[in-house]
Amino acid sequence: MQDNKQKIDLSTGLRGNTRFRSPGYVTCTQHSMSINAHPVNPSGDWKSSLLKAISYLILSLSLSTLAQAQQPPTNDQSSVQQTVIKFFKALSDRDSVSLTNFCTNDILLVEYGQMWNLDTLIRKAIRKNTAADFKRVNTIDFLTTSIDKHIAWATYNLHSDITREGKHVTTHWMETVVVVKEKNQWKIKVLHSTLIKRS
Repeated sequence: MQDNKQKIDLSTGLRGNTRFRSPGYVTCTQHSMSINAHPVNPSGDWKSSLLKAISYLILSLSLSTLAQAQQPPTNDQSSVQQTVIKFFKALSDRDSVSLTNFCTNDILLVEYGQMWNLDTLIRKAIRKNTAADFKRVNTIDFLTTSIDKHIAWATYNLHSDITREGKHVTTHWMETVVVVKEKNQWKIKVLHSTLIKRS
């Protein structure tokens, strides 16, 4: 992916049709930002100009992030995301056989300050979940999905509407998974979950 490099030269105060004066320039790429100092004109209102420069910088970063978020995922990214989606569908269906197809045998789940392995997950989320009216609907919003050869990682918001024993709960987690490719299939190896809200 080619970085979109934008440079704001605050010493000359020129960007498009807007002029301002401030003590330095900001160079921004997708991955890095540097601020280099230049002599300040004591008579100039450099604080106001600096605030304007920061506002322009934040706006540029926001637009860049939005543009990236709107790009459709690649085939490999879609495969990683489908692994996550099917993993949670298996949990919703209380299907331990399908669940094992989407995670490694040594999967590590970190949540609520606890570490679970596959056996613990199946025991607590499936075998002990015997409510006749159980229903879980998941909505997953992927924020980032990155791949490096046979390893990938993704961060997403997970919203689950859960009905159990006549009670309805909506829970929002932010989670990150590490996914590895085994026999040409992506499988979750690590899942870290942070509870955002429960209602």
